[in-house]
Amino acid sequence: MRAGAIRLFIGALAACGGRVGSSPSDAGDARVPLTLRFDPDVACVAQGSRIGVLVTVERDPNAAAKDVEITATRLPGGVSVEPLTIPAGRTSGLLYFDVGASTPGRAKISIDANGRKASFILWVGPQLGTPDVVSLSLSPGARDLIAVQGEETIVGETSEVPPNDNGVAPTTTLVRLRRDWTLDPTFGSSGSVVLGISGGSLATRADGSIVVGTSSLEESTPCSHLTVLSRDGSNPAAIPEPNNISCDRSDAVQTFVAPDQSTYVCGWAWDCCGFLERYTASGEVDTSFGHEGSVGTSDPYINSTYACALHGDRIALAGYHGLFEVDLRGHLAFSAKDDETGMDQFSAVGIGEDRTVYAGALGVLRAFEDDGSVDTAFGESGDLNIAGAPSAVLPRHDGIVLVTSTRITRLASDGTSAVVIGEGGGAAAQDSCGRIVSSGPKEADRYWP
Repeated sequence: MRAGAIRLFIGALAACGGRVGSSPSDAGDARVPLTLRFDPDVACVAQGSRIGVLVTVERDPNAAAKDVEITATRLPGGVSVEPLTIPAGRTSGLLYFDVGASTPGRAKISIDANGRKASFILWVGPQLGTPDVVSLSLSPGARDLIAVQGEETIVGETSEVPPNDNGVAPTTTLVRLRRDWTLDPTFGSSGSVVLGISGGSLATRADGSIVVGTSSLEESTPCSHLTVLSRDGSNPAAIPEPNNISCDRSDAVQTFVAPDQSTYVCGWAWDCCGFLERYTASGEVDTSFGHEGSVGTSDPYINSTYACALHGDRIALAGYHGLFEVDLRGHLAFSAKDDETGMDQFSAVGIGEDRTVYAGALGVLRAFEDDGSVDTAFGESGDLNIAGAPSAVLPRHDGIVLVTSTRITRLASDGTSAVVIGEGGGAAAQDSCGRIVSSGPKEADRYWP
């Protein structure tokens, strides 16, 4: 790198949700490389919001340091920028965009740093609280399913959870929504996948494959297992478990995939105890986890698990009569029974960036420290009133917490600044831009951060 050269990196969005940070896109001439890095390739913000993009420069250590002047060109109508100067003694700063007068849509933003060029995509959505909506024609069933697949979203409906020995064959129907929030007709067969099995939960892997936490009756005994589909919805295959280790399981209520691509399924068992199981990337029960692949079915246990969440090296489980957290080996981190939590039935749980555990019950969201004690700094002595029973608690990387129940509530990590941004109900998840996506049999909604 010759004297005076710089390298430019676009980092995490500092406001209003979304993030950028790792996928390289090179610009500039070969003698003076200028590298733009972001993940995903779209920065997202709601119309009427101000967004800050973290810009980091890497200077040639052998050259005399000088200020870096950064601005944006080729701005779409209604978008303005505040030019940024990164002084010689600093390496980063926030480049702010105001999209208050813009029209929803995607636009390429060009960055100029001391004459060197780079670009990224800015996607402006509707005003906060105004959702993208798509109509669905799924048959109402026992449970709504949802999972994010890159910039696309998989939604579904299952007819019967858990499966019952009543002679009725359960089905699970899945469809895919594209990033423009329209149905994808190329998914599965003519736009949908129908599984002849009871699906209780849904997740996707890094390669785009879809894993469904499913359950079936084997000689009148409920058993849980994974059903795996390719990215396009083809080749559904139920993966058997060695030695029927996952029988006596009634309902797989939640499925999630860890960074190492192992899959976790939680739910409640035939004997009324909550469980958490880990499957390897190849789909077999991982017997090195917990007790022969499972935790929660012996003391300490939760009498029925209704929700679980993964963050970093911790997994939280919440349900009837308690809340507990384990590490990725299945070893107990903390256990809080109902006499300790003051709550007798949790319906949703999430883990924040600071390892705060947020657990929702009817009418309330409660925060816990990472040792299981109530975080009295949250809300009012640890509690925040919420309408209805939360179905999902989704902490974002920027400290915002999204809670869905009969309504969708957006709040700060300490329980302040709570505001209702939409109507709730059904399943909910969070996409890579920090938007909340929710579904039911009649429609799917996407709310911008």
